[in-house]
Amino acid sequence: MVAERGRVFEYLAWYRALVITEPLSAEPTVVGLRQPRMWLLRNPGTLTARHYANLALKPIGSISIDGDKLSSAFPKRMSPMSCVVSDISLVNSLHVRGLGPHESYRISHGYQPTPRINALCQIEGSK
Repeated sequence: MVAERGRVFEYLAWYRALVITEPLSAEPTVVGLRQPRMWLLRNPGTLTARHYANLALKPIGSISIDGDKLSSAFPKRMSPMSCVVSDISLVNSLHVRGLGPHESYRISHGYQPTPRINALCQIEGSK
């Protein structure tokens, strides 16, 4: 799901994805994605027409995201500047996987847990 998007230098587009941590067995629906599940915010990136076509991405609907709620849930977000200037694709951040064993390592070494939400309603705004 595209959580943020923008333009660097007013013309270089970037996107930041919010990705579920468990694969789905069927094509998603907005109703299904609203069910409780863990979501992680990924790094920003560009999305060329070729990557868009290769991934066979297609819109299934939309939800309104409250920017303040998104910032509260994910306070430290990488700036899109370096990804856009270096043309780093959003595709690099679209992996669907859980937090894995590195999460317990992070916590045991004094780092905060990886920011996440457990349902889209945590960042959803009113329409």
